[in-house]
Amino acid sequence: MIYPPYGFLCQYKHSCPHLDWLSTTWVMEELRGADDTYHEHLEIIDRFKERLKDRDERVRLLEKENTELKAKLMLLHQKQFKANKKEKIAVSEKTTSSLTKKKRGAPLGHPGWGRTKPEHIDRTIHVPAPTTCPHCLKDNLASYDGMYEHVQEDIVIKPRTEVVRYLHGQSFVRHATVRSFKLARERY
Repeated sequence: MIYPPYGFLCQYKHSCPHLDWLSTTWVMEELRGADDTYHEHLEIIDRFKERLKDRDERVRLLEKENTELKAKLMLLHQKQFKANKKEKIAVSEKTTSSLTKKKRGAPLGHPGWGRTKPEHIDRTIHVPAPTTCPHCLKDNLASYDGMYEHVQEDIVIKPRTEVVRYLHGQSFVRHATVRSFKLARERY
């Protein structure tokens, strides 16, 4: 490396053309300060890595605790309901710890629930028997003496309910089977 002679003063000390007319003194100060800044940034990065490591560990512990609590909740929830007899047998026969899926709906022998029939009927509408079969679309239907009753309770905007009884006339295809007659009756 070539050094300038003793006592040499560069005429470009305050604005060097090789440094885009920047001061050489300022450039050297910035270069020395950049090393300090670089080490500060490395320390900041190390602190962030430690925080992330701590948070990752915390997340792992919370996920473990969450799965344990979900399992406990499921056990408490399952204890509230009786298992079907079939399920008890199936669970006792299994050698693995996995549980069978519980049958949906009310338990066996549970009494059904239905709305009570209304005490009064406000009006009756006579519905004539169909002229064509809704099942096979034939036109030649024979009349049937029986009536099918359908009671419908509608809630009207008025403060009281209105009960309407529909008396449906019935008819059937003369050469139809009993099964097709039942299907047509259920559809209508």
